[in-house]
Amino acid sequence: MASRFATSRFMGLLTTPSRSCCSRRGFSAQVPAGKVNPLLAEQEAIEEHARHAAQLWRKISLYVAGPGILLTAWNAYRIASEHAAHHHEEETPPYPYLRLRTKMHYE
Repeated sequence: MASRFATSRFMGLLTTPSRSCCSRRGFSAQVPAGKVNPLLAEQEAIEEHARHAAQLWRKISLYVAGPGILLTAWNAYRIASEHAAHHHEEETPPYPYLRLRTKMHYE
């Protein structure tokens, strides 16, 4: 039923020779010849700004964050190496109250 109404509603547009589907602009305003559409110009300016901002953050990531991460990793490795060089484990004395086995398990 819906297709019958949709077809009958648009049949007048297709059969009328004076109307063309491409020349009907609805509620849009026409831009005078020789002028730039302000909405398109604004959109292009936004895209250009976004392109420059993306390039800036890409450069910051590569030239600032990358070396910073490498320097931090090197510093952490250096500190860990110094600690491992002088670190030794002391043996715990055999206290009599440790590791008591009074219950018979798994006989």
